[in-house]
Amino acid sequence: MFGIQFGWVIALILVVVIAVYLNRSKQGYEISVVGESQETARYAGMNVKSGSADDVSVRRCLRHRRHGAGDRFGCHADDGSCRRCRIYGDHRGMAGTVESAGDSAGYLLFSVLEKGSSVVQSSFGLSSDCADVLQGIILFFILGCELFIRYQFVFRGKEVHAHEQRIVIKFLVAAVLAGTPFLFGTVGEILSEKVGHLNLGVEGMMSIGACAGFMVGYQTDNFVAALLAAAVAGMLSALIYGVLTVTFMANQNVTGLTLTIFGVGLANFIGVFMLEKSENGTLKLPDAVTAQMRNIHIPGLSDMPVVGELLFSYNPFVYLGIIIAIVASFYLYKTQVGLNVQAIGENPGAADAAGIEVTKWRYINILLSGAICGIGGAYCSMIINGGVWLRDSVGGLGWISVALVIFAAWKPINVIYGSFIFGALRVLKYYVPKNTYAIPTAFFDALPFIITALVLVIASMRKNKGAHIRRIWARLFPGGTVGK
Repeated sequence: MFGIQFGWVIALILVVVIAVYLNRSKQGYEISVVGESQETARYAGMNVKSGSADDVSVRRCLRHRRHGAGDRFGCHADDGSCRRCRIYGDHRGMAGTVESAGDSAGYLLFSVLEKGSSVVQSSFGLSSDCADVLQGIILFFILGCELFIRYQFVFRGKEVHAHEQRIVIKFLVAAVLAGTPFLFGTVGEILSEKVGHLNLGVEGMMSIGACAGFMVGYQTDNFVAALLAAAVAGMLSALIYGVLTVTFMANQNVTGLTLTIFGVGLANFIGVFMLEKSENGTLKLPDAVTAQMRNIHIPGLSDMPVVGELLFSYNPFVYLGIIIAIVASFYLYKTQVGLNVQAIGENPGAADAAGIEVTKWRYINILLSGAICGIGGAYCSMIINGGVWLRDSVGGLGWISVALVIFAAWKPINVIYGSFIFGALRVLKYYVPKNTYAIPTAFFDALPFIITALVLVIASMRKNKGAHIRRIWARLFPGGTVGK
């Protein structure tokens, strides 16, 4: 009926019934108290043995269901010492008694993943093995974020301790800050790809913008001037790409890679030159510039607990990036010019026949792309590096931005949360409990690039998506074109 499986209905009903039993009934309350502290329960006159027996019987039933007949995983611990049971919420000391809502939600999560993988498999024509890989990636990410499960930030109805809440808030804020350069680089690349140009020079444009923004800020003590310099430098570097690929119809891949090599080398060369001219061998932004880059304080909003720190306490780059993403989305999908731009990317010959100036709008979008990427580079050199000039200040973030275009499905508005997800992957190493998993730090450093590679592999299976990119086209004479 209505495509809903009967088993799902029963499972949802059981979740509600057990949750009401544990949280709204007297016996459920007693079980919770016994699970938290038996001494407190005895002091309150509760029947500890009865509550513990109910607790143990339910937990044994759940463990038997999870581990299988014969307890094949060898779990015979009733005192909560089993690590596998503790992770999934059976340990009394960690989760009170049986966390019915959280435990059942875990099973529902696996059910949703199983159902969702079949939908993705049929929608995109993927193999079953590929669908299994997608499930694995999602589960690995959830397990990597065990911080949330350990502190029961989602499923527990009880208030999280202040220290634990602070850790979670800091992680989310750090994810936003770490994902901001992806926000600029990916939106810029989308504008370029929407007119049919795959620009692999994002890393180079961001590097040139990083160098220009930092050096102008260092010389002028003006943050706005540094921001404009980064945008102009990014536009000039994009102009090189545009002239070669639009006017001279050079290979886009080779031109983009060349731009990356040139941009990174030029930024490092200028940096070394300025370091040699400095008095103490280092370059640090003046206090006047760093003061202008501090987190914006909005009276009333920034002082709100939790929400104020999560939404209204970032530096100007973060808000500028979000505004650019929203404006770019409006530009592409809500204006006539944006629709014309998308028509150019899909079929430049048809767009030209409809009277759209293909070459003009290709140049405009490519230059806008360079300006946005240049600002993203300035964020790397002025914020991420702490206002001190460092070699290779962008550090490969431009390459992740290119892959993030696919992750965001070529939609600027999707880049906002996509960039913050990749930002969370970058800072995850600082928030995973060291005493839980002995995972090398190098693994977390490589994690964003591993996910990037997987995104590219999955995208390569979708041959129709993005097929319009890198299509060569040029008008040779009125009424005649060349293209392929």
